[in-house]
Amino acid sequence: MTTTAFGVTATVHFTGSVIIISRRDGTEKMIPLSNLSAMQLKPKTFLGGNAYIEFTVGGAQERQHKLGGGGLKEMVAQVQSENVVIFTKKQQPQFIALRDAILEALRSG
Repeated sequence: MTTTAFGVTATVHFTGSVIIISRRDGTEKMIPLSNLSAMQLKPKTFLGGNAYIEFTVGGAQERQHKLGGGGLKEMVAQVQSENVVIFTKKQQPQFIALRDAILEALRSG
């Protein structure tokens, strides 16, 4: 069963074994579940800041940016990172369901 979450910067599909990040420009990135070394979901809060999900791939040489600290610098890093998908508060339940599906597959696998 595929789980899909529609974000601001991309759509994420999880097939049960592969995470597919589809960007608005038509590019796609596929991350096999076996290559996923970490995942972070930062929900939207009343204090502001972007809500996002970030996937970390072990052993990959990628455009990854250190997130944290807030402000414009963090927002630019999030948009530039190929493993980060920004989402709105309204889209948040989809990303929580996506995270939960990935965690369940990791536990089962």
